[in-house]
Amino acid sequence: MARRLLQVVLCLGALTIVLACAKTKTAKGVMVVENGQTRIVTMSLQEGPGNVTELPLLWDPGMVVLFRTTETVKPLPALKVPEGETGKAGEAYVVTDDYKLRKIGEFDLKKSDQELAPRFMEYK
Repeated sequence: MARRLLQVVLCLGALTIVLACAKTKTAKGVMVVENGQTRIVTMSLQEGPGNVTELPLLWDPGMVVLFRTTETVKPLPALKVPEGETGKAGEAYVVTDDYKLRKIGEFDLKKSDQELAPRFMEYK
């Protein structure tokens, strides 16, 4: 009986791990906002209509934004950057389908952009 219970517990644990891993998404790219400036750290090429490879826009859903300073993003209608989105220093956000910021984590401000980018190319 105890052995059967252990098997059930192990199966449930494995299933939980599989489901947690399945919810991980790959970012379209990582950008950093610092002192009113935005810079691209990395981008992944996207396959568009007709198998044409294209780069995502800065504010495309799925882009990750790392804030090195607390900022309210300036609106840029051409890039679909909405007005009033604010990020706090040391926090990471992903751009949602409705072009808002959703917090996905925190990071050490002492780490370089190159150290942080691989960590945030995969997010939940």
